[in-house]
Amino acid sequence: MSEFIIKNGHVFDPVQGIKGDKKDIAVKDGKIVDKVGSGAKVIDAKDKTVMAGALEVHAHVAGPKVNAGRWYRPEDKHFDSHKKPGITRIEGGKSIPTVFKTGYEYARLGFTFAMEAAMPPLYARHVHEEIHDTPIIDEAALPVFGNNWFILEYLKNHEVENTAAYIAWILRQTKGYGVKCVNPGGTEAWAWGLNCLTIHDPVPYFEITPAEIIKGLIEANEYLGLPHSITSTRTISATPATTRPRSTPSGLQKGSRQPTTSAVSRSCTPRTSSSTPTREPTGATSSPVQRKSWTTSTSRRTSPSIPVTSPLTRPPR
Repeated sequence: MSEFIIKNGHVFDPVQGIKGDKKDIAVKDGKIVDKVGSGAKVIDAKDKTVMAGALEVHAHVAGPKVNAGRWYRPEDKHFDSHKKPGITRIEGGKSIPTVFKTGYEYARLGFTFAMEAAMPPLYARHVHEEIHDTPIIDEAALPVFGNNWFILEYLKNHEVENTAAYIAWILRQTKGYGVKCVNPGGTEAWAWGLNCLTIHDPVPYFEITPAEIIKGLIEANEYLGLPHSITSTRTISATPATTRPRSTPSGLQKGSRQPTTSAVSRSCTPRTSSSTPTREPTGATSSPVQRKSWTTSTSRRTSPSIPVTSPLTRPPR
């Protein structure tokens, strides 16, 4: 049993209308209580603020993208690298702090939680390793779905149940907390030297728009009843397209809304000749995602899993 009391602090609690009043806070086994025993540890908070811990709902504090920054800044570890008095470990880094410094700095600012807002599923282990090493604060992570091949294919075919089952499997395997959608469709287009200029431009070779990706992920999120709403970021214009052909390559020039005679895709052309062999996605022929728990109709389907043999054939690179 753990008991302590925080005395003489200026307490702020907007819910109860407490605005800097001098009060004592009793804590027993991690919960605030009315009183504690006489043997409770006393923490003197004189001239200090006592309030609920702040929550960082969108942060980038763990995983491959953070370490990519560390690779670009090898000298950064020498800045502000020292061990401060007390029981802390050596802190390091200025623009991109180490996981130790990340936890300490958040705690000094009054934070108790940070949400890692972009976890690549293939690097989930790495993300959780860094979360585990971050001291003091709690953390969670959001896997990214906005440019996933299977998600794009399921949503194009209006398969909300398959989309939901695939999301559920990814969340289980990566220990993710919710659905993150970064630059939906745009990253996939960029990988092939193409682009989506507005949220209504079809993603090249997938015939689905960023707006439809966001809408489909929201529907899947509601289907699963997940506690966290969709987190989405998009940096392009939201000007609606007056003409949106559904076939790709569609013969549209970059930035144009009228068809041309040249055989180019919606935004721009692939960078290599058609003589390059086509590349198809690799992977297993069947998915470990179990469908039975996600079927809501009274007549359950006989197939226990979602087939993932994809009809996608990538354009030549």
